[in-house]
Amino acid sequence: MIKNKLFAAISLLVATHLSHAYPRHDPNVYDNGNLWTITFHDDDSVNHNQWATQRICFTPYTLPAAGQTHIKGKWYSTSYPNWNGYYQQEGDEVKLLGNYANGVGNDGISFDIVTTGKSTTIGAGHWVEWRDSGWASPFHVFGNALLQRIGKCNVPHTPITKADLALLAREIKPRSLLTGGTAEFPIQQGQVPLQGTNKLETLFPLQ
Repeated sequence: MIKNKLFAAISLLVATHLSHAYPRHDPNVYDNGNLWTITFHDDDSVNHNQWATQRICFTPYTLPAAGQTHIKGKWYSTSYPNWNGYYQQEGDEVKLLGNYANGVGNDGISFDIVTTGKSTTIGAGHWVEWRDSGWASPFHVFGNALLQRIGKCNVPHTPITKADLALLAREIKPRSLLTGGTAEFPIQQGQVPLQGTNKLETLFPLQ
């Protein structure tokens, strides 16, 4: 079911993606709900096995400066501690860079918001995570990413600072593993599924 949903989203993007010299940023990742889930699917496996799902919060964006085309902002995870970074969006294409484990671990994510019909709540793209040193390093893993807009999340003020992100990270507990212990990186397999919310999150009512 999840794999079919991922492939269907990607197929819709391929069929409907258009290029604009001056792209509209509507829909964007912040307006109409800035809390998203992001799920990693292993690109190297025949079945694109699902590994882990996290939640990420997009902060308010700045509009493009003269001669530029991207809206820009920051993001942080509400489900994995001290995982945050920057995002830019052009049209329906979104790019993220981020770090975890105090900068030792890294992530690069790119996805498109599906704009077919009335849907603006699904995104699909690519996700690479790598680690230069420390636990089980070096490693790098390439995957597909499936995203869904699920609600709203707390942004203390604008612009948000690194100090703000550090304070928010303290509110987020480590992700537990089904086998015991805690997850060492965001895409790690075997994490206890997300349940409920924390005080940073407000989910949309179920339809």
